[in-house]
Amino acid sequence: MSKLVNKARVYEYLIEGYAQSRIATLLGVSRQRINAITKELVKGGYIKAVNPAGNPKIYTATDKPYILKDASRRGRENSFFERCRVHNISYAFRVVVPPRMPVKWDSESDLNNGVTQHSLVYPFKDLGNVTFKRIRGKKEDKLVVWLPEIWLSREQLPDYERIIGGYCQQCANWFMKRYDCMLEPVGFHQKTHFAILNTMEARVLSKYGNFSVGAHVWVDCSTGTPEWETDMVEYALIRMALPELIYEMLGEKYWRKKGVIVE
Repeated sequence: MSKLVNKARVYEYLIEGYAQSRIATLLGVSRQRINAITKELVKGGYIKAVNPAGNPKIYTATDKPYILKDASRRGRENSFFERCRVHNISYAFRVVVPPRMPVKWDSESDLNNGVTQHSLVYPFKDLGNVTFKRIRGKKEDKLVVWLPEIWLSREQLPDYERIIGGYCQQCANWFMKRYDCMLEPVGFHQKTHFAILNTMEARVLSKYGNFSVGAHVWVDCSTGTPEWETDMVEYALIRMALPELIYEMLGEKYWRKKGVIVE
């Protein structure tokens, strides 16, 4: 692995909150090598510690972009947003045939107008903890599948409905087989949220806490790292592509003059 690739990936892992010892293990290099690169990134003004006296130290990106020419997977990708945290994922299924096998629900509650809700959490190996909520009333009987957060790339994001729908259908298939019932897919139960970490506006506005910047865009600080967030996939795709568009508009000479391209 080249020195250039190490720097690119170390930067990525550091701003995502990984400890230096963990980064060394992931990249197969020494702890001393990771520490040297970290110090170089701090000295260059690209990252800063959010807990200077902490052990281990946690780092975040600064407003100075770190652009690597011809970096790890494709040129300059470290200044862009290649992954999106997708959460608040809920998909509804109509209960056509109720469970014939007894379900040991984790919790039960009464909602308004005679509606009851039963919840069950099951740990899937590949997905994590998936929550099943059966919401039953006089007019409808449905099972809502709630997925844990998943990460999608820029290439996957336009196809998120099919990807998420596939995951939810797999979970519904497991539920039908285990409890001998029949479910029919309805669609998304609530709007899915798309979060992008370490955007400049999120870091600037985070001092105000959670902050709405429009009907469908907000800054969320609840995870400990400021996130730019939206419930519209079109907005997320535009936001992820914005740094690349700006880079191309200004040109490589501009960024080299600013000293933010690292050979």
